[in-house]
Amino acid sequence: PIYDSFTGSIFGDLSGERPVGIPEISYSIGASYRTEFSNGMELALRADYLYEDEVQLVRGFVGFGADTAGAAAAASNLTREVKSLNAAITLYLINGVEVSIYGRNLTDDEYLTGAADGVAQQGSVFGSPNAPRTYGATARYKF
Repeated sequence: PIYDSFTGSIFGDLSGERPVGIPEISYSIGASYRTEFSNGMELALRADYLYEDEVQLVRGFVGFGADTAGAAAAASNLTREVKSLNAAITLYLINGVEVSIYGRNLTDDEYLTGAADGVAQQGSVFGSPNAPRTYGATARYKF
């Protein structure tokens, strides 16, 4: 997307510019496979990958004063690029038990999901990191 007309922005005229936080290229791809392998038991494999190209995270920080150039410069190094892989393996037993092991963010990609002016002190900034690489297991019983 491109702003058709955005003359009233706190950071000046943004007409014709791209909004921050929206990547130009992004894609998500996933695959799953499920098969019966022994006496009605089944095994399922699943994986998905998310990619978002590098994008400016915020336009600027208002708390850096009325100088819009300074506010924009303070935010200029805050970019985000996402490369995240998730996967899971699930075993379905004939007695209704399901056991899964999974991994999230297997690429251990680190980025900020958002950033904003700090509220406690002018000129401070806070950011929210994405979830780290995580492993886990689940068990379910269907009756």
